[in-house]
Amino acid sequence: MTSQLICLFNAANNTMGGGIQTATNFIRLAVTSTDTRITWHFLISPQIARNLEALEIDPQGDPRFEVASISPARSRAARRMWARHIDAMAPDLVYTMSGPAYLRVSAPHVMGCSNAYISHARFGQYFGAGMKAGVRKLMESTFKWAHTHRADYLIFQTESARSGFLRRSIWRRAQTSVIANALGRSFTEALPGPLLRSAPKPSLARPLSVLVPSAGYAHKNLDIVLSTAKRLHTMHPGLFRFVLTLPDCDVWRRISDGARQAGLEEMIVNRGPFTAAEAPEMYRQSDLMFLPTRLETFSGSYLEAMWCGLPIVTSDFGFARDICGPAALYVDSLSSLDCATALTRFLDGGDTFERLVSEGHRQVQTFPTLTQRYEAIVELLLAFNSQVHSRAILWAPL
Repeated sequence: MTSQLICLFNAANNTMGGGIQTATNFIRLAVTSTDTRITWHFLISPQIARNLEALEIDPQGDPRFEVASISPARSRAARRMWARHIDAMAPDLVYTMSGPAYLRVSAPHVMGCSNAYISHARFGQYFGAGMKAGVRKLMESTFKWAHTHRADYLIFQTESARSGFLRRSIWRRAQTSVIANALGRSFTEALPGPLLRSAPKPSLARPLSVLVPSAGYAHKNLDIVLSTAKRLHTMHPGLFRFVLTLPDCDVWRRISDGARQAGLEEMIVNRGPFTAAEAPEMYRQSDLMFLPTRLETFSGSYLEAMWCGLPIVTSDFGFARDICGPAALYVDSLSSLDCATALTRFLDGGDTFERLVSEGHRQVQTFPTLTQRYEAIVELLLAFNSQVHSRAILWAPL
């Protein structure tokens, strides 16, 4: 075993969503680290390359970087090409940040598993967009699940995800770890520490601003916002205002049409998608966060809300409790009555608001910083490499 580990960081499949930013943050720390125990090489998507260029890191001019113009997830030819390229490079270890990688490589392979559909989704959750879409999602997830077994070690972001995966696979717990995600840089730069806020006093002139920071996927369950708003309008007219962050999509058009027909246009507004730089101010302008999602591995929105002093109302699932702990009100997010009842607790003059903000203040500080998360992954990779060479572990199946 060499004294310095040559590791390929693989993020070729990260082409959308939070995975781009997470990979960018990891690479930024890797290229600026003074830790000489690992020599990094990087296989990245064009989207990550553009993010790095904005940070004045030039992937095109740095021999450590390869940019995969075609994602291996979308092309069998690309999978074969990159697998051959990686084998020719002969790294000591491959670390795929967010699997599956779809690549069969000779080097030991550590993979992040952050796809809830292959780790802990319940059967009915595949069918949120209907039977046809559900069958397609189930087949797609089974394919991804099988490819995940090409790795030798898995990293999960929550215990719920790890436990769910182990229940439906033949992996041993010793072949897995949990390393939580971290709060984004834009929040720690905008705010030196988590905010402690006092309860607002809602009125017709200033309704409670309920932020719903979510994309329009079926599992996000955003249609419940409209039915919840209708109940709140009957119970407490004029005291709530929902702020969505959707692009112009079918979900928003459906909610918007329903709000217009019910005369609730002012109660449900859509600010549109937001950038990482815009996010802290968006949270600070809000009073509460409502996240009725039915399925997640790790939603950074929970950490962001706690950091910005927002109480959280969210779905009663293990993934949410893993992250939020006592800092949220948990509801049956398919019940508009349950959701509306939870939101009205912030009107009763009690201590619900301050208690949840205080709990969030403590809870968010139990999560690693970006640097701590990077260092934890580095230590895991080094330890895994030592185990491989000492033959102290059994290889994963397939």
